[in-house]
Amino acid sequence: MTEVESKHVEPSVSDKATAEQIAEEQKALGNDFYRKKNFSEAIKAYTSAIELGSGTAKAVYYSNRAATYMLMGEFELALSDAKQSDRYNSNVPKTQARIRQALEGLSVLNEAEVYLKNKQGGLALNALDRLHRRLDSAAKPPAVWSYLKARVYICQNDLSQAQKIALGFLRENPRNVEALVLRGQVLYYSGENAKAVTHFQEALKLDPDCASAKIFFKRVRSLENTKAQGNDAFKQGKLDLAYELYSKALDIDADNKFTNAKLYMNRATVLLKLKKPEEALKDSDNAIQIDSGYVKGLKTRAKAHEALEQWEDAVRDIQSAIDLDAGDSSLRQELRRLQLELKKSQRKDHYKILGVSKEATDTEIKKAYRKMALVYHPDKNAGDEKAEAKFKEVGEAYGILSDPESRRRYDSGADLEGGMGAESAGMDPFDILRAYQGGGGFPGGGFHGGGGFGGGGFPGGGFYSQGFSSGGYPGFSSFQF
Repeated sequence: MTEVESKHVEPSVSDKATAEQIAEEQKALGNDFYRKKNFSEAIKAYTSAIELGSGTAKAVYYSNRAATYMLMGEFELALSDAKQSDRYNSNVPKTQARIRQALEGLSVLNEAEVYLKNKQGGLALNALDRLHRRLDSAAKPPAVWSYLKARVYICQNDLSQAQKIALGFLRENPRNVEALVLRGQVLYYSGENAKAVTHFQEALKLDPDCASAKIFFKRVRSLENTKAQGNDAFKQGKLDLAYELYSKALDIDADNKFTNAKLYMNRATVLLKLKKPEEALKDSDNAIQIDSGYVKGLKTRAKAHEALEQWEDAVRDIQSAIDLDAGDSSLRQELRRLQLELKKSQRKDHYKILGVSKEATDTEIKKAYRKMALVYHPDKNAGDEKAEAKFKEVGEAYGILSDPESRRRYDSGADLEGGMGAESAGMDPFDILRAYQGGGGFPGGGFHGGGGFGGGGFPGGGFYSQGFSSGGYPGFSSFQF
């Protein structure tokens, strides 16, 4: 290369004239595209004009491109062009107006970001709607707006709308990192954590420095690992550890509602095993509040209600589960069982009358009856109608629970199909008491059809602190209060 060839050659006057002429032609072409609402082509034409133009003419080209960017919602680019236009030709009213409009658009966009950060999804969408009204009807919203709107939809748990946006971007470009992260977020908040991990991994392969992909990948792995550890502890019968791990998992991300619903249900199951039905009820309530269509959550809450003997609520929950999953025959079996328990709860509770548990042995039932019969016997409560009624009730309860077959029918609810009480069977409470004593009655005329404590009352000296003397009730020599 010669010395002459290496020197910079200034364009001639004719070259400048030609460039300015071409710039004007490009401006005119841009204006034509602008009128036809072909904004992307208008941008290209104005860009060519800017590259070729000079002086105050360049201010016009920048201003025109700023106006086009405004209609496309690209406020940062519009602001930059409007400022460049002002630099080439200052204080032009139209240019100043475009600077203000661009700043207003950016302000509203920032407002939407703030609302989203504060989890005020409705206000964020309202701000985005105001931005959309600034767009020309033919313009496609900027990608940043769409991603922001998708994040708002996730905040509002409207995951289907967020997914539409993510899939739209991925159809255009399957290697779109931001769209992959967005799709992963939708899956994550839908409770599909394994699929979410795949999307975050793919995004990190394409862009190892993608901060959002790193954050969500770490979060979902932590959540899944902790939940899995809780499941393992439960299977091994380590209930306290399982409770601790499920609680830890619940603290990882309060916004992952569907996974948290499962965690609440799991923890409720642990609490039921730990005999803490009140706490289990609270956790199952939380699970269903998050996901009203969660069948497993309804089944778990029904078990909590059952443990608390809240039969109507248990029946209601299983009926709701059936409404959601009519094909599960086991739910109908459970409904019939709970409906029977509800009926059983509405009859006399003979165990409660005698003050014993449903697991009481025959000996415990006998002791309880013996004690209650003495307390409420009419000979000791003359004229007391309540005591007399209680005495009859105690006799009826003992008559059923002391007979193995009657007790079996009572426990199973078979007695609900027909009367099984002592009174309905024509049994007299005094006969029950005499039968209990082996038919010997009470010496001295006591406890015989209301004859009172006849003669000397209780032979053998009556009661003493450790029981009855040897001459007291026949068969009662070891009776202890």
